[in-house]
Amino acid sequence: MQTDQEREQRLDEAILAYLRAGPTADRQAWLARHPDLAGELAQFFADEDYLQQLAAPLREVAEKSSLDAAETMGWRGEATSDTTEPSLRGRSFGDYELLTEIGQGGMGVVYKARQVRLKRIVALKMIRAGVHAGEADLARFKAEAESVARLQHPNIVQIHEVGDHDGLPYFSLEFVEGGSLAQKLAGTPLDGTAAARLVQTLAEAMQYAHEHRIVHRDLKPANVLLSYPSPQPPPRSGEGEQASPPFPCREGGSGGLGNATPKITDFGLAKRLDEAGQTQSNSILGTPSYMAPEQAASRNKEVGPVTDVYALGAILYELLTGRPPFRAETAWDTVLQVVNEEPAAPRLLNPKIKRDLETICLKCLQKDPRKRYASAADLAEDLRRFQSGEPILARPVGVFERCWRWCRRHPARAGVVGVSLLLVLVLLGGGLWFTRRLQVELDRTEAAQRDLQRALTLQVAERLDADLRQLASIPQLMALTLERHPDWQENQMEAWMREVLQKNKDVFGTCVAFEPGRFDKRQDFALYVSRAGKGLEAKQLLPPEYRPYRTWDWYRQPLTEKRAVWSEPFLDEGGANIPIITYAVPLGRGKDLVGVVTIDLSMGFFAKLDKWVEGLKLGQDGYGFVVSQEGTFISYPDGGYRMSQKITEVKEFQADDNLRAFTARLLREERGAATVIDPRTGRPATFLFARVPSTGWRFVAVLGE
Repeated sequence: MQTDQEREQRLDEAILAYLRAGPTADRQAWLARHPDLAGELAQFFADEDYLQQLAAPLREVAEKSSLDAAETMGWRGEATSDTTEPSLRGRSFGDYELLTEIGQGGMGVVYKARQVRLKRIVALKMIRAGVHAGEADLARFKAEAESVARLQHPNIVQIHEVGDHDGLPYFSLEFVEGGSLAQKLAGTPLDGTAAARLVQTLAEAMQYAHEHRIVHRDLKPANVLLSYPSPQPPPRSGEGEQASPPFPCREGGSGGLGNATPKITDFGLAKRLDEAGQTQSNSILGTPSYMAPEQAASRNKEVGPVTDVYALGAILYELLTGRPPFRAETAWDTVLQVVNEEPAAPRLLNPKIKRDLETICLKCLQKDPRKRYASAADLAEDLRRFQSGEPILARPVGVFERCWRWCRRHPARAGVVGVSLLLVLVLLGGGLWFTRRLQVELDRTEAAQRDLQRALTLQVAERLDADLRQLASIPQLMALTLERHPDWQENQMEAWMREVLQKNKDVFGTCVAFEPGRFDKRQDFALYVSRAGKGLEAKQLLPPEYRPYRTWDWYRQPLTEKRAVWSEPFLDEGGANIPIITYAVPLGRGKDLVGVVTIDLSMGFFAKLDKWVEGLKLGQDGYGFVVSQEGTFISYPDGGYRMSQKITEVKEFQADDNLRAFTARLLREERGAATVIDPRTGRPATFLFARVPSTGWRFVAVLGE
């Protein structure tokens, strides 16, 4: 009879032989060869599959953001090679075999996959954060699946299945192999008739969605995929000619749309009109170059079907001119253009465009939703009339309306002109009416500007939150992996931690620390791998070089509170005494908590805030800063406020009663605004603030002159 030690040795030998056999090894044959070890081998195979599932998001977790604030989440359905990536080849996810990644965003990742049971190629979408996804991400993911499932239309990407595998929600969609409309256009206009036909098709699809109470909110060329039919043999004699393609190729070149069928995808921002409370007020959703003014100004209660009509007009504009109606150097500038400017007439950019088609396009792009087509069906009908040579229903903008729009775009110059005209108008008896109308419009423009600045402050807070959530998923996934691999040795753990740092440049260091006797029977174990110069170094954070690690807040707090926590800023003894912030996750095995896994962020991580603040256009004296949920400065533009210094303890913030009251409000409320004395300039300034949801921190934007 074999001893436990002999059995363990045989199991190790069997597993080693299986791993050496490579991915072609037949698991069933292995189980049959070792029937007395079948239970342990089956558990090993399950562990191996689970670790593979964790590996992909761990490798990808730090690759995102900051897409320009213009970019939104979703996949682009780009054409991909049939050659599978070595890291994904043959990896199973339930009934699916993952082939290659075809797109990802802040929330989701999409794979080209083979559904084994039905033997078909699909697009498989899942949440990047996996089992650690927050409630908001899960709700949004579910809402997207439900929205697409409602819509059965040939020009909308169809959903096949919605499910959950090992706690990971997913849904599968039809795989569209032809790439996106954005890829095909590449800045080259289409023929007017082809553009009208394509947008008519999209408008009819969106009318169907609107009738089912779904508003897309992120229509753009990147979210229109192109499906091509399988090659057909030429017709035999007497059988007639092949049907003409729905979208003619561009003149003078190859590579047009040919006989592509457009399909609308990415309903990740879709709004269901029969459900309230889907969208947080004051948040900007969409892609600036294609979003309607009510979206750009964060008037989310006004968002409805005519918002999609605007986006269809923006797509038509790009099809006709080769560029979207608004596109500036930064997302902020683009949003300002959407709110305040009028698009250049398409015929100025492409004189070949028919005047009626320009009129249709500009009617879609009206600032006032009431002046657009009342529905996508009305837009589709006018495009049909244009193609058939019938009179269209839209009418060009008149001279008076153009003058009025000029006043709204240039309030300062309009004010001068208004004053000059005022004397004449008074003599003519109409001065009072004109002045009142002009003042109303100027006030409305200023109010829209203030609303937009508040919304973009919230967007910076949300953008910071998205980055921090991604980074937080790293130790969460590490803790899960360590929980399932209690047999790892120190050298294996160190190599793995080094790899994590090499692939996540925002992370300064990572630590794995255990309770007494819970790692290799050691009394103390706190392995720390951090950046040092241009390389990495590993050390044990143990006395006498360092004070006992179990006395540090980053170790005690997650074990005491039994949850992952962000620390207050502190000087890192293990990392050359630089100021850092730690995210610590409790490490469990079974029902016991046996240690802690952490990542450290240096203050250099927050340097990206400087670029984001520049995009806010806060004025010459404007700036931004971040404080923790306990009021400690995390970032400040001039370095005058040192680490671990509370905002309530800084004398400049105590010098004014209003500013003191604002500080208390800042730490108490989710978001807001106040006009108080700026401690840097000594002059009144507007302070806008918004909460960073996952951490409880506050981002503050100070508007300068």
